[in-house]
Amino acid sequence: MSQDALTKLAMELAAWPSDGREKVTPQGRVNEKMWLQRRAELINKPSWDDAPEWAEWLAQDEDGSWWFFNGRPKLAADFWYHGDHKEDPRFGKKALNGGLPAGHDWRQTLERRPTESKESGVMYAIHGRTKEHRPYRDAAFRPEGYEHVWEIVQADADGWIPWEGGECPLPSGQWVEVRYRIGACRKGFAGNWSPGWWSAPGDIAGPDDIIAYRPILDESSEPETPDDSCACGGRGMCPECLEPEAVEWDGEGLPPIGVPIESKHKGATPEWANPDFHETTIVAMGKQIAIFTHPGSDLETVGRIEDYDFRPIRSEEDRAVEAMLEELAPSMKTDGVQVVCRALYRAGYRKQEVE
Repeated sequence: MSQDALTKLAMELAAWPSDGREKVTPQGRVNEKMWLQRRAELINKPSWDDAPEWAEWLAQDEDGSWWFFNGRPKLAADFWYHGDHKEDPRFGKKALNGGLPAGHDWRQTLERRPTESKESGVMYAIHGRTKEHRPYRDAAFRPEGYEHVWEIVQADADGWIPWEGGECPLPSGQWVEVRYRIGACRKGFAGNWSPGWWSAPGDIAGPDDIIAYRPILDESSEPETPDDSCACGGRGMCPECLEPEAVEWDGEGLPPIGVPIESKHKGATPEWANPDFHETTIVAMGKQIAIFTHPGSDLETVGRIEDYDFRPIRSEEDRAVEAMLEELAPSMKTDGVQVVCRALYRAGYRKQEVE
């Protein structure tokens, strides 16, 4: 097949047939590997080996040009940009010019500089069609053309691959360990979890969403087989077997799901709802709303996140200091006085009841 004919096919064919068979054209035969390699050449993605030391992000514009950025860029109508520097509004540097074959969306090209794990250096090569996972740095894995067929993914120091939802990323018979949003982990075959557990949770994030997975590639290890001892078949999805890791919240940002906290409605009054902070637990959270449970009750309530104030559950010391401050005039409730009250509590002083 001529180069011009192969280029035309690479530009116009968005996806190779699922059967993987080669195509026969008047200009000759072409297989998936040839098609993928030519598409990669046309897209012309820069190598991170050639990136400036300051570069942390890479993306392609609608005109095909590739840019390195020193911070995460934002998407405009037809290009990526970062910062507001007068001389260079992108805070970036043009790398290469590339093409936009059918099925290649420049809006999905944003990626961060790969970082090698200091502890284990775990990186996986994932086959684009079969979903097979292989250790990328395995010396035995260097098939010809691998860079055009396999996607290279960086795991964390413990081998966990972050998961943001979608179709199951592994073959159904692959042994894997998954981590739920609530913190619990479970092993099994990838096909043991229905598509709903792998897919994106939509507007509501549930405690049993899969947020990371770790392929089990060691043939000597055996996955845990689901059993009938509990409602979820031993997959870590019900109270009988779910054992979440301890999670703490320091009050920064939004509270995590499944952790007891204190909350109050900003518009609550004594006549309506509870105007004070009270203990609750967020069991699901979306972009705008959250679902709360309350101690000693099966009742669930739904509210807009922006309508609530949140804080970590106070310790006995915090409660005692707050009680001391309530006895003082408003003008005395300063940070310095609060420090004194805390010091008194830690010195052993306690409120004395007057008969």
